[in-house]
Amino acid sequence: MAEAEKAAQKLREDLNLGTAPIESFVGLLEAHGAIVITGHLAEDAPFDGLAGWAGTSRPVIYINSNRSTDRTRYNLAHEFGHLYLNCDELSEKERENIAHRFAAAFIVPKEAVIHELGGPRRNLSLAELGLLKRKYGLSIQAWIRRAYDLEVINTHLYRTLYTELSIRGWRRQEPPKFD
Repeated sequence: MAEAEKAAQKLREDLNLGTAPIESFVGLLEAHGAIVITGHLAEDAPFDGLAGWAGTSRPVIYINSNRSTDRTRYNLAHEFGHLYLNCDELSEKERENIAHRFAAAFIVPKEAVIHELGGPRRNLSLAELGLLKRKYGLSIQAWIRRAYDLEVINTHLYRTLYTELSIRGWRRQEPPKFD
């Protein structure tokens, strides 16, 4: 997974993005030659996105737009990760895990996570994560996983936060705004 983290950091450096939130994912990808196609599929569609190449150098990403804004942003970064990373020799499960880690690291780089959350935390509220969701466009669930992957929170807090999401019914659909 360290490769995905490094690749996301390198891409942000190559694109001169720093650690700031990305305003428009579609705009960023299209400005660098990608073709982004969106379509409104059914809620129960079997996929959120697909990625491939037009010719040898033009990335094409199809995204199901029937998702929340933060989910769509994540899916764009995830699908781009499949194209950007060279993981053909890995199993499908490993490729998916790496693309997930790349997506989260590209949306919110490690330095931004540390800046926002600090060092190891013993507590973290959904309200705080809701503010970060609004700022960076990364879901609360993905923030929890990102904090866990970077060892900002431990396994117990990780599970506690996911349990709280489940109790509130937010595992499938988080509220767009959190106050």
